[in-house]
Amino acid sequence: MSKRNTIFLILSIALALTDGVFVYINNQFSKTTLQESLHQEGLQLRSSFDTLLDQTYSNMLVMATFIANNPDIQDLFLKGKKAVEAEGGGAGGGQAALAREALYEKIGPNWKEVQKSYDTRQLHFHLGPGSTSFLRVHRPEKYGDNMDNVRFTVVDTNKERTPRTGFETGRVYSGLRGVVPVTAWDKDLGKSVHVGALEVGTSFSRILKILDRRYDLGVGVSLTKEHINSTMWPDFVNSRFGQIDDGCDCIIEATTRDGFREIVQVTDHNVHNAKGTQTRMMTVNGAYFAVSHFHLRDYKGTKDLTRDAVGSVIFWRNADARMAAFNASQTFNIMYGILGFVLIELLLFFTFRYALRHLEAEVAQRTDELAQLAKKEAALAEKLQYEVDVKNRFFSIIAHDLRSPFNVLLGMTEMMATMAEQFSKEKLIEYAGTVNLTSKRVFELLQNLLDWSRLQRDGIVLELALLSLDQVAQETVDVLKASALGKDIDLSSSIGQCTAFADRNMVLTIMRNLVGNALKFTPSGGSILVSAVQSDDEVQITIMDTGVGLSADLIEKIFALDQKTSTLGTAGEEGTGLGLPLCKEMVEKNGGKIWVESTPGEGSKFHFTLPLHHSPK
Repeated sequence: MSKRNTIFLILSIALALTDGVFVYINNQFSKTTLQESLHQEGLQLRSSFDTLLDQTYSNMLVMATFIANNPDIQDLFLKGKKAVEAEGGGAGGGQAALAREALYEKIGPNWKEVQKSYDTRQLHFHLGPGSTSFLRVHRPEKYGDNMDNVRFTVVDTNKERTPRTGFETGRVYSGLRGVVPVTAWDKDLGKSVHVGALEVGTSFSRILKILDRRYDLGVGVSLTKEHINSTMWPDFVNSRFGQIDDGCDCIIEATTRDGFREIVQVTDHNVHNAKGTQTRMMTVNGAYFAVSHFHLRDYKGTKDLTRDAVGSVIFWRNADARMAAFNASQTFNIMYGILGFVLIELLLFFTFRYALRHLEAEVAQRTDELAQLAKKEAALAEKLQYEVDVKNRFFSIIAHDLRSPFNVLLGMTEMMATMAEQFSKEKLIEYAGTVNLTSKRVFELLQNLLDWSRLQRDGIVLELALLSLDQVAQETVDVLKASALGKDIDLSSSIGQCTAFADRNMVLTIMRNLVGNALKFTPSGGSILVSAVQSDDEVQITIMDTGVGLSADLIEKIFALDQKTSTLGTAGEEGTGLGLPLCKEMVEKNGGKIWVESTPGEGSKFHFTLPLHHSPK
């Protein structure tokens, strides 16, 4: 290899490596940007949730205070307390039952209207000290049970005689609690006395619905099984939640949309103890979702931060469009890589322009020496011009053909760099082999270009030989398989034992261009088949796809080099418009012909023939 060719090869490799590093850095930056955006959205969602939660607590305290300040309710509650104390505590006896019934008749009808209008679920009168249920307005048949170990808001309110708010799970419901102390005028003592506590409770539903409407996303609350089983009555657990899924250490407390169970199942099982607000992208049933979650603490957990969280608040929103934008940015990143290849092409151009100038100087010298031989001079000039035209044409072919394998290299290496953890060792070895095969093909193309510079005086030389078309087709499928996998396209060959008498490199280039075009214009889920039929004198090769098809007007133009026919592929791929004209020229140089059959929306069949025995035209 000459010094000039060695320098050229070193520069090409250096530029290719630079492009690879540039693509990798941009890919990592895009990922970081996407994750930071999701994280900020998660923080905003939590801030909105906390604001609505504070408003809900304030509303419950206002409602509880309004009811607790009603003198009639105060008197009835005081009568009930005295009756319970006189009748031995707990649920009390007959007098306590009368007081309880009177209190329920006083507040029950109005409470039902409050429930409908303000989405409030619970109203509960508790006797102190601690928390003994006197009347559950929402469940009047349940009373008299001691709740010191589950109603810590009530215990603290009766102890400190100050309002409390917080999330707690009771015997019947989990929910948000607002508790206020209740006092009454004791006529016997002639003073105001502390009677007990009044609890107003609601669910997360109203908060979740507001967030769902405001941000157009799903919101749900999950609680740990341990928390539910340690507080609620078993019959209420079974009636409300049914059979709890063993696949997750949690139950669904509330949600605004279907699909929450699937979101919870694919989220880490230790989500209830995650620190801060966590947001990440995940796939559920083939769709992308951005999932944000943070732990949920009950009232006792807010006072003692060393306690485990009792559940989680989870937001999920469809992120298909965002992932599509991310993938588009990756495509743009690849375009920078293509720009690097353009630089390589320019280097090739200037290198061979130097060689051409050297050749022209030699021609000029010989022209001066043969000035007296006009006919020979004209013939020599014509020959030199032919060499220049052929050189430029072949240069364009090789330069164009460099793009496809380099795109494969970029796609495969990027996939191996970003998704290596998703593949087995054997799959990575397979992909590495494909990268190696493609790299060898690129090197071969570059070498062909260098070799051609030494043959330019004789034009393009065909290396004719008897070929196994099955091997050529399989090599094409192997090189382009990664691109097919990337678009979920079934790419296969069924050529069998067919042979042809042609230039192997040209046939490989023809197949690669035709299959590459089929990949470009076939949507995800489609298929591409390479087949052949052999007759006595020739073999007909067919590349059939289920792509977008071609109009009759476009069919007339696609093989013409002077017509602009390049269009975007189904995934936004770009071409130069040289592939099919180059295929036509190569097929004809090997003594064959090429044509296409296509209907818009139904796919295309590209056919070309090659001789079996005789020499090409």
